[in-house]
Amino acid sequence: TPYGLAATRDFTTALARAGFVIWSGLAFGIDAAAHEAALDARAISVAVQAGGLDEIQPPAHSPLARRIVANDGLLLTEAPCGLRPLRGHFPRRNRLIAAGAEAVLVVEAGERSGALHTAHHAADLGRAVFAVPGPYTSPRSRGCHRLIAEGATIASDPITLLRALAVD
Repeated sequence: TPYGLAATRDFTTALARAGFVIWSGLAFGIDAAAHEAALDARAISVAVQAGGLDEIQPPAHSPLARRIVANDGLLLTEAPCGLRPLRGHFPRRNRLIAAGAEAVLVVEAGERSGALHTAHHAADLGRAVFAVPGPYTSPRSRGCHRLIAEGATIASDPITLLRALAVD
């Protein structure tokens, strides 16, 4: 949603300027917005793919992938070349994102979002999990609200998040 994209840009810009490496999945929407905001802030970004590196998915993000690499970032996958990203590959991708990141921030997530899998993997690994609250009427906020009910820290704004991550 426009709310999710704006929040992603705000939080990612603050994290990038504080020196964090931004990990995401190169997908449409929030993933791409996070990578773009990191690059705009001159930060390193890591894009984790569900398929092989020989074929960027989605293909429309090939320029974004090239920009990530050109700016000292990284494309990462467990999949061999030639393997297309199938539905069952995304949980592995989400596990890699959770393992590589110092903390996980979920900006927007429906009740069955892959971002929830990433958050649960992060919690299992002892990583901090944060969730941005959204409008209670929005189906795209229900996953974040559930994470908060399960114990994720509320990320009410970028400054509060940075303080929670012990960045002044």
